Amino acid sequence: MKKLVICVVAAIVTCVMGAGSVVAQPQNSEPEVMSPSDSVSMLLGTAMANVVPIDAKNFDYEMFAKGFETSVMTLKMMEDSNFMAGAIVAVKLMQYFAEEVNMNEEVFLKAFKKGLEAERLSPEESMKQSDLLGNQAMEIVERMKVQAVLDRASTPEALAAKQNGEAYIAKMKRNKKYKTTSSGLMYRVITPGKGQCFGAEDWIKLKYVGKLVDGTVVENSNGETHKRILQVTPGCGEMLSLMKPGMKVEAIIPAALAYDIYGNPDRGIGPNETLVFEIETIDVDPSYEEEIEDVVIVEDKDIISRE
Repeated sequence: MKKLVICVVAAIVTCVMGAGSVVAQPQNSEPEVMSPSDSVSMLLGTAMANVVPIDAKNFDYEMFAKGFETSVMTLKMMEDSNFMAGAIVAVKLMQYFAEEVNMNEEVFLKAFKKGLEAERLSPEESMKQSDLLGNQAMEIVERMKVQAVLDRASTPEALAAKQNGEAYIAKMKRNKKYKTTSSGLMYRVITPGKGQCFGAEDWIKLKYVGKLVDGTVVENSNGETHKRILQVTPGCGEMLSLMKPGMKVEAIIPAALAYDIYGNPDRGIGPNETLVFEIETIDVDPSYEEEIEDVVIVEDKDIISRE
């Protein structure tokens, strides 16, 4: 049975790597006396080395061996509860750091080991010290995030988007069909609606297409969808609050009322982009509101939304 397992593993490795193998040659040295367990270990190690590919494209022997050794030793150490506790905490921490900051693992581990070797504090002092250091780290992370946004907003592309948007708005202001609100939102009515303007809590059935000023489509509802004024960007929200059922408009939304210096990379919108939306409202849809009352609402990421 064990022989079968070895053969299966060897076959899997060969198939996955899709390459030839190297045969480990015996060394010309004096035979050494080994325990049966060591002999089996040596033979199995050599057998596994024989199926490692020699001509796989971009194959890195060093990294392969490192991964293999790490897994072998990790499986053995998993029997130790202290090791497992450390591993679990590390996995959770690194998952968090992966989302928040580009971690320098070497610096992190060096500081961690040094902290473990330091004189132990009381539980109260330890918690206080950890909170203090953690807060300091998070303050730095937040500053890094802000700086990253500012850096993106000052790239040549972002500065060009700002200039193009301002030029487009200045040009469209000469068109008397457009109205401009105190916030800077511009719009022209294509089809007038009937009834009352929408309220902030209304679920509005509508259709829309959003573009950059160069005509690039960044969002399309692809038919009817539902939105709330509170759910969308400030510019779209203001526009919807001025609309009635059956109304259709073209809205020019300055960057400050859209995604500002942040942009929305998921929708291909860079920092400082002015947006042009064609929005057609249909009506308030009370049935839609009732329909979702008992379900969890997942935050929408359409371009017309805040997030």
